[in-house]
Amino acid sequence: MQDFEYLTQLPGTAQERAWLRERLETLGVREGRILAASMMLHPAQEMTLTDVINRVQYPDEYKEYFPAENYE
Repeated sequence: MQDFEYLTQLPGTAQERAWLRERLETLGVREGRILAASMMLHPAQEMTLTDVINRVQYPDEYKEYFPAENYE
């Protein structure tokens, strides 16, 4: 799983930081991939902890697309 600890250093409250740390410890593979992809679209420098928490709480707002390849 990717390391998302850097996200806990974003601007926000101590309560938000604690919630995010706890949630990142139990992040599933699918959720981790979605969070990583969303962070590519919108870099962390432009975000707050509230923004990251919203992404973690609502992963279904993001879709995963895989490149079409020949699987033969």
